[in-house]
Amino acid sequence: MARNKDKPDIPPGTPLQRVRPMLITFFVVAVLGPHLFSSYWLNTFSTVAALTLAAGTVALLYGQLGMVSLAQFALAGVGGWFCLRLIHGTGMPFEMALVLGALIAGLLAGISGLFMGNMVRLNPTVLTFLVIPAMAAAMVGRMNSLTATVIGGLVIGVIESLLNLVPEVQRYGSATAFMVAILAVMWQQRHGIGLSRDNSHLE
Repeated sequence: MARNKDKPDIPPGTPLQRVRPMLITFFVVAVLGPHLFSSYWLNTFSTVAALTLAAGTVALLYGQLGMVSLAQFALAGVGGWFCLRLIHGTGMPFEMALVLGALIAGLLAGISGLFMGNMVRLNPTVLTFLVIPAMAAAMVGRMNSLTATVIGGLVIGVIESLLNLVPEVQRYGSATAFMVAILAVMWQQRHGIGLSRDNSHLE
């Protein structure tokens, strides 16, 4: 059957009808899953569901806005970090900590959008490469220290701003994040410091 180029590729039915099978499947698994599956499979299904939700945002951004961004995976990590902290720090039930972690991640995303909206708008190229200085700042903090990560982000921002004031070196400003990350890794290796995997503070 030939494709009609004038007709958009929209699945039949209303949006609710299109997602109804997925919602029914999710409800059945959520209700019957704990009684039918072991803890291993429940953990596997939970991980798949979380990654599917984050991956679905990629399809939404690219399909509806034409944007390519992986920042939502970083926000998923932020929500998981807060969820873990709430559970181990307060003994809060997992379900409540999961909801609060998602709300905190969404709040941080909204605040970041308010601060950066006037600077980048909906430019897909700029939004995609915003992940690079964020990862560079995280490397400065060794993926463990929030204070060092914030300081690293401030240093990167200040250096980029100063380079933008000099026309001769302005075009090299975008390389600031790479240089800071490389220098941080070299300094950490020189002093025998690597990415932190010490989780004793969570025990």
